[in-house]
Amino acid sequence: MSKFIPEITGTGSLPDWISPKLVENLSILVLVFLGIALLFVLRFISKLLLKLAFLIVIAALAFGVWSERSQLSGCVNACNCEILGQNIQIPYSKNPFCQES
Repeated sequence: MSKFIPEITGTGSLPDWISPKLVENLSILVLVFLGIALLFVLRFISKLLLKLAFLIVIAALAFGVWSERSQLSGCVNACNCEILGQNIQIPYSKNPFCQES
């Protein structure tokens, strides 16, 4: 499987510009955005099949974001996890509870 985030695949840990807390907060923003998109779909799309298709896509995206967000809290405690198919190791500088290996 091809890796799609070069910063993570090259070093095996989080890049300097990202932290677990930032990813957790961004996932909340994505969920809010998906909720707003859901309201727009329900309000402005009138064809039933098109509305149903958009609802399914938005629900699948929301479920994916929520499940990855819940895995992130375990990742912070374990200091090593897999998010979106990427093995990520949280460096000691990002989480003092992680021991450098």
